Amino acid sequence: MKNDKKKINENKKICRKLRREGKSLGVIAKEIGLSKSAIAYHIKGIKVETTIKLSNNRYLCPLEKDVIVFTPSDDFAYLFGLYLGDGSIDNKMFQLTCGTIHHEHLVLKWKKAMEKICQREASVLKRKNSKCVDIRIYDKWSALKMGVKSGKKTHTCKIPEWVFEKKSYMKNCLLGLMESDGGIYHIYRRGGWWWEGRYASVSKDLLDGIEVICEKLNIKINFRKGVYIKFGSEATKKMIDLIKIDKKIEYVYN
Repeated sequence: MKNDKKKINENKKICRKLRREGKSLGVIAKEIGLSKSAIAYHIKGIKVETTIKLSNNRYLCPLEKDVIVFTPSDDFAYLFGLYLGDGSIDNKMFQLTCGTIHHEHLVLKWKKAMEKICQREASVLKRKNSKCVDIRIYDKWSALKMGVKSGKKTHTCKIPEWVFEKKSYMKNCLLGLMESDGGIYHIYRRGGWWWEGRYASVSKDLLDGIEVICEKLNIKINFRKGVYIKFGSEATKKMIDLIKIDKKIEYVYN
């Protein structure tokens, strides 16, 4: 009886130690051979952080399982640009919202981009009385995989540091940004045509990041004022050629 009690106390100490390190019930069960219900009893009252980041970019999720952050790539950089522009993530899903008035062809492109990185099938939902379409992947670990916080990102979103490590990452991230919250316009007025590019965001950090990308890619910004960045005709043409964007709107003024 004493030996049994001693063993129980030892198991309790080990369980509580591993739990404080952020390990899930499943991981603890594998390490010490106890059932999850027994472990749950031993670790009552212990509070841990939602995630603990390790040096090898793995996240221990105490509630259920390990999650691996998406590896930097051209495709992920493009998807991250879309997320920064027209995306949202909560504790249930990752969503992109695409306006289809001029750019219905982008819906399938964005859907494929999400599925390629997230390795899950995306759902497409048309909004009632709206020209917008929501593209969703239901995965409660989306924020961890993307390396972001879930919830509102309006004033806090910014381009992650890994994007600036390669020109191809910067080009693809800029493509995602311009396809989502940006605009490329071909304008006719007073007998002549010209190109114009624009991007708008209330996040100063995001606009700062776009400026850094444009400087590294030798794309000249015409001006930045408040929440707007504007590109002149030559810079816009260079951007179109460099990032291969096919989201364009034409305006003719008499």
